Amino acid sequence: MSLTTKHLALLLLVAIGVSHAPAQEHAPPLRREPSSQFGVDLDFVYGASLKAGNANFGPMRSLTAGISYLTPVGYTGRWEWDAGFVWKRREVKYRVNPGAPNALQVISAPIVASFEASELSTLAIKVSPGIYSDMYDIGLSDINAPLGIRFYHEYHPEFLWYLGAQVNIWHEFPVIPDAGFRWQFWYDWTLDMNLTNPRVEYEFRDNWIAFAGAQWLGEAYNTSDDLAQSNGRPGTGDTSL
Repeated sequence: MSLTTKHLALLLLVAIGVSHAPAQEHAPPLRREPSSQFGVDLDFVYGASLKAGNANFGPMRSLTAGISYLTPVGYTGRWEWDAGFVWKRREVKYRVNPGAPNALQVISAPIVASFEASELSTLAIKVSPGIYSDMYDIGLSDINAPLGIRFYHEYHPEFLWYLGAQVNIWHEFPVIPDAGFRWQFWYDWTLDMNLTNPRVEYEFRDNWIAFAGAQWLGEAYNTSDDLAQSNGRPGTGDTSL
């Protein structure tokens, strides 16, 4: 039986990266004109815990590298569609190796549907079907499709707020609130104050953003059948990590 990774609690995340997208329009749907987005991310996590049901694999740290791309693919009335790809690899280091996975990866193809509710308000639905796995013995059980829903309202050209939820049925907490605001507070500087992912962005040249921030993550992966045997805890084979 495969072991499903349902809760990877990353308590502290420092991330840096670059993204090719206008600073105040980093995420669809509030773009002024169709634009593609390309991102490169690097993050380091310290003080996290990795769990399998009631079993705790102890303190860990991780280093993650990833790339992402999203581009408009069509329009239908007041709906706009974006599609792209995401690849992410998380290397995990333990204080004492407990037989847990040393690397976890994501290969997904996100799709975003944006509905223009009004000139200043937009509803966006994002689904990210793909493989969320340790990449051993890959099968249908490694496929997941996390869902995100956000309602955006542009109060001012330099300020917008949003409210929504993140849904992942593999996660220990299947529904996580998603709310915050984006404020272009000084020329090329933007504050994105999200509940779980606050960050500051700097547009260092036209359509190129550098950012840094913190994030709380609860990620979900499916792991190979061999994990429960190799970790010496057979009871974890049918529980959550």
